[in-house]
This record gives sequence, C-alpha cells and structure tokens, in this order.
Amino acid sequence: MRKTTILVIEDDRSLQTDPFVLEVSAVFENVIFKENANDALSFVKENLNAKMIILLDLAFPANQMQGIKFLEELRNVSKLIPIIIWSGKDSILDAEYQTMINDSTFAFLSKSASSEKITKILCKADEHLIGQIDTAIENWLEKHSDEEKNKPFLTSANGNSYSMNDLLREIRMQTLFGQSIALDINNLTLDLLFRNKEEL
Repeated sequence: MRKTTILVIEDDRSLQTDPFVLEVSAVFENVIFKENANDALSFVKENLNAKMIILLDLAFPANQMQGIKFLEELRNVSKLIPIIIWSGKDSILDAEYQTMINDSTFAFLSKSASSEKITKILCKADEHLIGQIDTAIENWLEKHSDEEKNKPFLTSANGNSYSMNDLLREIRMQTLFGQSIALDINNLTLDLLFRNKEEL
C-alpha cells in the first residue's frame, strides 16, 4: 500500500461512494475527502509534513472558494504538491484557466475517466514525488522517533532554530530558507556522490 495521502476536494458527497474510491483505496491507504476548498486548504496547511497528492474539482457553489482560487492559494503555501484537476468538463477552454492549470498542475482528468485511469494518474504523480528532496526527508524521518523529529537540528544564520520537521515544512512551503536548504542538500549530495565515485 502506498502511504501518500490522496486529498479529494469535491462538493458532491455521492462521489465518496463512487467505485473509483474503492480502487484508489486499494492502492493508497489514506484517501480523504473535503467538501469545500477552504477546509481543504486548512487541511493542507496543517499537514505539510505529510506527502500528499490533490484531486481537485474546479466548480463549487457560488458562495465558496472556487477551484482556481484554491490553486492560487495553495501555490502560496507549497509548490511541491502534485495537483490533478478533476473536472466535469472534458476540456478547459478559458485561456486564463489553461495557463493557470498548465503552470500549476500535474494533470487534467475528466470525471468521466475510468477508475483505472484515475488510479494510474495518481500512481504516476506518486512516482514523481519519490525523486523530490522533501519526500526523501520524509522517508528518512519515518525511521526516527517523534522526539528526534522535533528536537533542534539546525540553527540559521539569524539564530532561528529548526527541527527536522521544521525543515521539511520550510522546504514544502518553498520559503527562501527552505529553498536554500534544499539547494544545500542537493549540492552536498552531489559533492559526496562524486567525491566517492571510485567506490560506486
């Protein structure tokens, strides 16, 4: 079973019992539904330490945050979470929507897509996550106790102290500090790899 959280943002409750849920749940152990984008955004902010893929509907009732607005808000929180647009329309014709979707999402799926196709795209997004630094850190953290994850690990130049959980959150939020740490980790990894290339 894959441990990545699948967050489905969809206001149609009937879809929570759709056959696709059974197929996705057979592959991913944690499938969560949120019926409005505000609740979903709060959930993401509270769970940045968890690897996540979002299946996002675009259309919500007029008095609620719409899918495109959620996409904008989410990208202010994290640019690393794969988002799959899941729409009742077979295509998105509006040029502004297309630009936003092409720049900020992993894939587009029609709600008429088969359970098999939905699961396949989710698995592809999950495989995409495997190569990211934040996923590598999360996998490393799984081998450590909560105490180890939350104890001070690094102090920045301005004196702020960060635990490993804090570093993961900073990287996922793509703060300047998080981007700097991710770059440092990449550089260190390459340095160690090529310094010891004769042992590979």
